[in-house]
Amino acid sequence: MNVLVMVCGLTEALNASFVLKQLQKTSGADLSAICLVYGRRVSMPDALRHETLQYCGLFHNWASIVDLCDLSDAIATPGGERNQYSSNIMSAIGEQRIDVIVTHSPDKLPERAILQCFPEARIILFDNGLDSHVPRTIADDPWSEVRTISRSDFDQIDQAWYLVGDLLDIPPHAKAIGKVMATEEYIAHLGAFRSVIADLYAYIPAHETYSLIIGSSFYRSKFITFEEEASLYKSLVDKVTGEGGRVIFKEHPRSFDRPLLQAQDNLIIIRDRLPIEFLATLFSIEKSYSISSTALLILKKLFDIEPTLIGQETPVYRLAHVHLLFNAIERMRPRTDIQQT
Repeated sequence: MNVLVMVCGLTEALNASFVLKQLQKTSGADLSAICLVYGRRVSMPDALRHETLQYCGLFHNWASIVDLCDLSDAIATPGGERNQYSSNIMSAIGEQRIDVIVTHSPDKLPERAILQCFPEARIILFDNGLDSHVPRTIADDPWSEVRTISRSDFDQIDQAWYLVGDLLDIPPHAKAIGKVMATEEYIAHLGAFRSVIADLYAYIPAHETYSLIIGSSFYRSKFITFEEEASLYKSLVDKVTGEGGRVIFKEHPRSFDRPLLQAQDNLIIIRDRLPIEFLATLFSIEKSYSISSTALLILKKLFDIEPTLIGQETPVYRLAHVHLLFNAIERMRPRTDIQQT
């Protein structure tokens, strides 16, 4: 069975490799999987692209890894060279028949172009967090406009594997085709890479307990200023360390060129692009914080790490996907209004 896996980052590569294991188990067929790395430069700058290409091989024994990043910007703009993009896809794949396409999103221009090259292929959606689902917009606020996956898009999907989709307020047609990634199986999947990842984080003391702050880069989208976002993180770090705690700050890849925090006592800053779930397999983390990150849900579901959203006073909280995340976190909290009998 020939499988084409579409990824635009290492988290996608990790989740897709889990889906490939499930596909191998259920089909019993020998899989030959091609990893197709793509992404516009706004979301896939050169450093992220190179590291994605470098580390993708950790997660699966790919038949090949194909780099299509150079053409993703062109196709995502009006008048983009779709024919050239499609031609390069076909050239990279060769004459192989593609039986299955594994993707975290079927609805953006690069994804559509890829899917259209292989109209007979089955489509399997894997959960990449909020991006993979349909948020409910908030009132008539133009800031709440978000990319959505339509009913017709889901009609083309053979099945979906959800890591957090079962926790979100997604429509029935999305839930109907979904399979939930079993917690124990997914943790075991992460554990398979533990020894390799541990070497990359050997500089972090493993015997301590940490609070984890998951960085964002909303200042780049002009929702808040750089100073406002940096101040949110600095205030939280000062509060936690002032109470004797230790903090790991996972910088968002899009802010590597302009760091939001500087070194200080009891603060460890991580600037790499490896999936954040690995940190919970290596270190004792008691709390996680973020302005907006699906990782809060993942860490709670897999490792029971208490999630907290920060920055409620900022304009970021006018965004629909943040409300979706907030509601999901609230639903995960223990009920205190149930009378004990």
